[in-house]
Amino acid sequence: MNRIFHLIVLCVLMASACAARDRGSFEYRIPPGWHVRNAEVSESGLTALVIWQNVPNDRALKGDFASRLLLFDKAGRPVCDLKFDNPRSFWMTRDDRVILEEGNEGVDRITVFDARGRRLFETPTWRRNPVPALLGKEIGLWNTNGPFSVAGTWEISIIDGDTGGEKFKFPLTVQGDSLFCGFLPIGEGGHYLVGLG
Repeated sequence: MNRIFHLIVLCVLMASACAARDRGSFEYRIPPGWHVRNAEVSESGLTALVIWQNVPNDRALKGDFASRLLLFDKAGRPVCDLKFDNPRSFWMTRDDRVILEEGNEGVDRITVFDARGRRLFETPTWRRNPVPALLGKEIGLWNTNGPFSVAGTWEISIIDGDTGGEKFKFPLTVQGDSLFCGFLPIGEGGHYLVGLG
């Protein structure tokens, strides 16, 4: 059955991004046998969708299904349709880069594409999640949220959003039964926000 995915909801949630569009919304017919995994509209009006292949539960649990990255310009015209043999999800950066995550049980690697769908770089993450900086082009790599029963140290890396090269890394020490709440690279002036507790 065909599904029509309306970006009107996204436009309501992201009013500033929709103000940059020539039109308030557009429609894209999801192909039969696929469903939307995630969608986002950038400040400049670039729209990104990742769709996943519908498969039986046993295949889905193994990560044995295809995915596609679809990019649309601010007028709703298709820019690219990239196909992958495994499931992917994504983040968008302020400068219209798309960070695709790959991995079935945690993030094994990321691939970064520009607004035209050209691959800029690929880098392993060693089970760390990517987080784009609020300002600038940096990408943080950090461990997922989770309760801790013992103290431990995690390694956080900051990578360059143009090249994928590691700029620096630092340890985060978790003590006792703290809950690691999150990590956010601000990006300008070397400021980073870490939430613990």
